[in-house]
Amino acid sequence: MSVFKRSIVRKDKCGNPALITVPGRPIKIGLLGPPEARILDLAGPWEVFTRANEVLAEQQPNRKSAYQLTLATIDSSKLIDCFGQLSIRVGGDFRSLGRGLDTLLVGGGRATWELPKNEDFLTWLKETGSNVRRLAAIGSGAFFLAEAGLLQGKRATTHWRWADRLKTSYPSILVDPTPVFCT
Repeated sequence: MSVFKRSIVRKDKCGNPALITVPGRPIKIGLLGPPEARILDLAGPWEVFTRANEVLAEQQPNRKSAYQLTLATIDSSKLIDCFGQLSIRVGGDFRSLGRGLDTLLVGGGRATWELPKNEDFLTWLKETGSNVRRLAAIGSGAFFLAEAGLLQGKRATTHWRWADRLKTSYPSILVDPTPVFCT
């Protein structure tokens, strides 16, 4: 569970004042990589948050890092063999992310729907994904969220190439191929 330091007032989508709780630092982010992950699905978010830490450290040198990132696998290995023959060694699997995640990002990869179902991972993903403040999938990582039941009745998107497959495979999801992200 995150420790929340303060609340601020911002306007919601309709322009009404809304009280927002801001988590204390560091904000714990888990990034999951499947076998044959697309390198950009992992490196892109990693670069964004590490660069944000770098910029914030320059602006506020006496404060803790804003983001604590952990990369983990969706299976029991400690290696993500990415599509294109790049391997990434990680500290552990999804269970190693522990409690207190604020944000969970699920990377995609080549034909994620063809991977053998990992019921332990899907159970963990459903429980953890339901308890984080922010949950997102990158590209075909949406298929993991769908399989865990986290997108039922919700608007979701994925890479345009896989939108029809997601819509056909999971008819309870309102698949919109147009946006880059859905809220």
